[in-house]
Amino acid sequence: MSMRAAAEWQLRPSRQQRRLNALLLAVFSLLMFLLGSVDWFLLTTLILLMVMALPGPDVQRLGVDDHGWWIEQHQQRQYVQWRSGSVRKRHYVSLRWSWRPGDNLLLRADSLNSADDFRRLKARLYESW
Repeated sequence: MSMRAAAEWQLRPSRQQRRLNALLLAVFSLLMFLLGSVDWFLLTTLILLMVMALPGPDVQRLGVDDHGWWIEQHQQRQYVQWRSGSVRKRHYVSLRWSWRPGDNLLLRADSLNSADDFRRLKARLYESW
């Protein structure tokens, strides 16, 4: 068994993802306004705003050590295994660790301290998948 150095990353909310969410809301709301009635526009806009306001998983840190991958939520470390539905793309990583819809991390380069940290995270994920 090869012993790899432990690694961990501090996470923060992605400003880029917030802008993409706002753009999606604006486009969808405009479409509903143009194609539907004002009532449908208001209803769908309200529903989308409520869905976007739902808190995601409160994960402050992510890491890997000899025991595997872990996430830190509310100052408690929990070991996880990445499930099907996890995705590694050039500009983002989506990590799913359980069957529940909310147990998913969407990480972009600005979710970490630096673009180099994002690159290192993706490299470690490729080693383990």
